[in-house]
Amino acid sequence: MRLYTQLGRRGAALRQYQVCVAALQRELRAEPDDETRALYQQILKRQPAHPSATLPHTAGRGAASAGMEGLLHADTLTGETPIVGREVELAHLRDALQATLAGQGQLVAVMGQAGIGKSRLVAELVAEASRKGARILLGRCFETEQVLPFGPWINVLRASRLAADGETLDRLGPVWRAELARLLPEISPGTSPGAATADPAQLFEAVAQLLERVALAQPAVLVFEDLHWADEMSLRLLAFAGRRLQHCRLLAVATVRDENLLEATLLRHTLDELGRGHLSRLSLGSLSREDTAALARMLMQLPAVSRLEEQIWTASRGNPFMIVETLRALRGALCPRTRRRCRFPSVSAT
Repeated sequence: MRLYTQLGRRGAALRQYQVCVAALQRELRAEPDDETRALYQQILKRQPAHPSATLPHTAGRGAASAGMEGLLHADTLTGETPIVGREVELAHLRDALQATLAGQGQLVAVMGQAGIGKSRLVAELVAEASRKGARILLGRCFETEQVLPFGPWINVLRASRLAADGETLDRLGPVWRAELARLLPEISPGTSPGAATADPAQLFEAVAQLLERVALAQPAVLVFEDLHWADEMSLRLLAFAGRRLQHCRLLAVATVRDENLLEATLLRHTLDELGRGHLSRLSLGSLSREDTAALARMLMQLPAVSRLEEQIWTASRGNPFMIVETLRALRGALCPRTRRRCRFPSVSAT
C-alpha cells in the first residue's frame, strides 16, 4: 500500500487493502493489524502515509531539463488523474451524498464503457464522503468469484470490520446475528459456514437490519465496483436492501460496464426494477475533443501541444484511460533519455 502511494497510485493502494483483508479472512480467519488499518484510513483521507509518499516536486529545475523530463505530472496529493468534463456527473453524486447526509438514502449506478472514468468519479465521491464523516464500505465484484453466493457482500462486510463491531451487532439482536453468521461465521463460531438458510428472506432481512443500524450510528457510503460480475444472490440482496434503505443515511453506489450489461440479464432486471423509484443511473460518455485537449494540457508541461493533442484525440476518442495510455506511449518517443522521471497518474480501466 505504501509503495502504491509512493508511486501516486492511490486507487490501487485502496484496492490492495481490500485484497489484504479478503486474504487474511480466507486463509487465517484474521483481521488486519492496527498499523495496516491506520495506513488505509490515511490513504482514504488523502493524507500522506509517510513523508516519502508524495511525489517529488519538479520546481527549481532548469528550463531546458523541465521541458521533457517533466512531460507528464500528476496531482502530488492524490496521484489521481484530474477530473475534466465531469462537472454534471460529479454534481449529481454530491447531491446524492448531501441527500443521504440529510437522512434520505440514495442508490446510484455509475455506468459506462471500460476506462471511461467510473472508478475515478466514485473515488472522488468516497474521498468527499470520508471528509464529511461518513463510514465507507468498499466492495468489489470479481469475474472469477461469480460462483460464490454473496461473495461481494461477504467481502465488503469483512473489509469494513462489521463482524468485529460488537456495538453494532449488539443492537442487531440475537435473531438477526444468527442469520448474519451464515455469511460471517466469525460472528458465531458455532454456525456452520455456508449453511443454507431455510428462508432466504431471513438472511436478506438480517443484512438490511445491519445496514440500517450502521446508518443510524453514522452516515455511510456503500460501494460495489464492477457490479456486472456480481453473483445472482448478491444482486437479489442488493435489490431487497435498496428498497429498504430510502429513509436511512446510506448512499449505495455501483459501477457497471455497459459492454458487460448486455449479457447480465439479472442485473438489467435489477437495475430496471430499482429504477422505478429507487435508483438513478449516471451514464458516463467519452470526453469531448475540447475536454480531451484540456486533460492532456493538465497532464503535460509543454508550452505548445496542439500536434500532440490531435494525436491523443485520434488514439483515445475521449476515453480517459486511453488518454493516459497514449501519453505513456508518447513518453518513449519524446523523452527516452529521462524516461524514469516522467510520471503518470493512476487511471482505473473500469
